[in-house]
Amino acid sequence: MTELKFNFTALQLIEYENLQEESIENIKKWCATQAIPQPTDELIALFLLSCNRDEERTKTTVIAYYRIKNKAVEIFNNRSVNLPEVQEVLQIGYFCVMPRRTVDGCAIVCIKAKPNTNDDKHWSIRPLLKVICMMLDAAIYEYPPKYFLIIFDVKHLTLKHLSRIKPKVIKIFLEYLQEGFPSKLKAIHVINMVSILNKTIKLLKPFIKKDVWEMTKFHSKKMDWGKFYRECVGTDNLPEEYGGSLGSFEIVHEITLQKLNALEDFFLNEELHRRVVTADVSGEDTED
Repeated sequence: MTELKFNFTALQLIEYENLQEESIENIKKWCATQAIPQPTDELIALFLLSCNRDEERTKTTVIAYYRIKNKAVEIFNNRSVNLPEVQEVLQIGYFCVMPRRTVDGCAIVCIKAKPNTNDDKHWSIRPLLKVICMMLDAAIYEYPPKYFLIIFDVKHLTLKHLSRIKPKVIKIFLEYLQEGFPSKLKAIHVINMVSILNKTIKLLKPFIKKDVWEMTKFHSKKMDWGKFYRECVGTDNLPEEYGGSLGSFEIVHEITLQKLNALEDFFLNEELHRRVVTADVSGEDTED
């Protein structure tokens, strides 16, 4: 079986994150009784941290992780920034993992639609979600963040962009974030909110759990940036377009793509690790 290696070890998480080795062993023994691959100690440690060390919640998350990822293969398999469909997605927006974490260990991921993009480009929603999930995994690979903070800047979103969004596919992404994601969300900020997005949000709201909905904040184009800096994210952790000190979106986007490209072997190994499954947890991607 392909070994899935992160940039940290389970022993480091035991020492620095107050994890119990006994809990890792308990989950490992339980996994051996399930129709799933055997996770590494590091992956088990991630699940435990994401569930606040609750072993029963961890078991539920482990099952969801493999079930969802092996169902939505067009999102979670064959992950490479060099794929033609991914390259098309990268032309319509900036995809940024901020190179600096907050003082409380929060990783920030930002997706911003580019201005004046050609609406007729043949991009689709699955490669878009593939890139976002690659970004999340890239941040976890380095060292598990305490939380994730996700920013969607929709200022330049158009009706043609929205026509590409498939609620059934977005539902899979939301299910993963809420049930199978081996980390924790702190907040989701939708920046430069546009009215044309209201109908889509209304369609998606039934699929969003109450706690996730409550941490989702919508900001108008006239938002109070001073308040945002004080209450949400400081300028040290934002690009210069938002009044921050991290350089431009273009720069952070390019740095992010370099990281994703460097992690191609990791993405492949993660996929190979998941292939050792039975019909109980595998399946086909949902149709549009």
